[in-house]
Amino acid sequence: MATSRRDFLRASMVSGLAAAAAATFPAWKALAQPAAPMAGEYQHAQDPAHLTPLEMSHWPKLSISKKTPMGQPFNLMIQIGNKLHPMTAEHHIEWVEVWAGDKRLLRTDFIEPTWTKPVLTVNLSAVEATQLKVRMRCNLHGLWENSIKLQPGNSMAKPSKSDY
Repeated sequence: MATSRRDFLRASMVSGLAAAAAATFPAWKALAQPAAPMAGEYQHAQDPAHLTPLEMSHWPKLSISKKTPMGQPFNLMIQIGNKLHPMTAEHHIEWVEVWAGDKRLLRTDFIEPTWTKPVLTVNLSAVEATQLKVRMRCNLHGLWENSIKLQPGNSMAKPSKSDY
């Protein structure tokens, strides 16, 4: 179907106005970002040894302070991103949760993101072998998750294959 000159000019004008509006209003730029996954879908690193730029700043980096017997306290260190995630009003981490299996242990909300860094240390005391999961939400790039497995015995902390 051939397009008339009038239709072509009308479409060009609408496109130009949309581009000008997006450049004028920064909030509209966020709408132009790649779509985040559907609600409830957590993103994981595709290849932990070779992170993409998006994964480098969003995937939770996890580590355990030391090998500790079950029942003894230990620290779970959480850093959002291998390259620390930005914390600006326009782009920030909204919250971080720590789960043991299907039980939520902790949730931290970043109410004033420009005052904080997305790094946490959580003191825990595991009483059984379990999978610790860290989940977080970026206001622009959605939900992310990583996990670390706790083993019984003297070598409790074993990184999962998704840990780095």
